[in-house]
Amino acid sequence: MLADMSQRYHHLDVAEDEIRTLNRADKYIQKIIRMRLWLRQAHYAWKANHLAFLEAVAGFYTDYGAVLWLLKNDQARGILTPT
Repeated sequence: MLADMSQRYHHLDVAEDEIRTLNRADKYIQKIIRMRLWLRQAHYAWKANHLAFLEAVAGFYTDYGAVLWLLKNDQARGILTPT
């Protein structure tokens, strides 16, 4: 699970410069920063505290889903063009 989270975060981190050019960049960046914190918390808690690990995983995927939802809405409004 940590590998999947790291991979998903890495894709967004690489695209951060491009995301900063969008209209709602502040919301995107806020979610990406929180995802980084959730990922870091999950790495620290995954063997020691299972509840904290699960909370970090849930928070990460909640923010990831929010980023995808924002991207889908921007695409539907014509702000993004599919490649």
